[in-house]
Amino acid sequence: MKIYLFDPETHIYQGEDFADDKPMRPGHPEVFSDATTIPPPSCGRGEVPLFVVAENRWRVVSTAAALAGPDGAVPAPGPDTASSLTEVVPVGQSSGTGHSSISKSGE
Repeated sequence: MKIYLFDPETHIYQGEDFADDKPMRPGHPEVFSDATTIPPPSCGRGEVPLFVVAENRWRVVSTAAALAGPDGAVPAPGPDTASSLTEVVPVGQSSGTGHSSISKSGE
C-alpha cells in the first residue's frame, strides 16, 4: 500500500513510499508513525502540505509559515534552508529516516 511520509518534527510532507499491506495483525496496517495513508493535497507555489496528526489530515501552509520557529521568526535564507526541507536520496539507498527509496509524487 502507498504511504505518504512527513517529517516527524515539522510534519512537512517528505514524499511517498510503500508499506506492507499484509500486516502481522489483521486490521492494523504497518504504517510508520511519521507516515499516513492519506494523500497530501496539491499545493501552489510557495506552499507546502503539513500533516496534522491530532486531526489525521493534511493542511496547506505557506513555506514561510512552515519554516517559522516557535517564536514565529522565519530563518534568513541560507545554504541550510533548502536542505532542511528536502533530501535527495538515490533510489534504493536509505534516507537516514529508516525508510528506503523515498520519492516524490509522479516520479
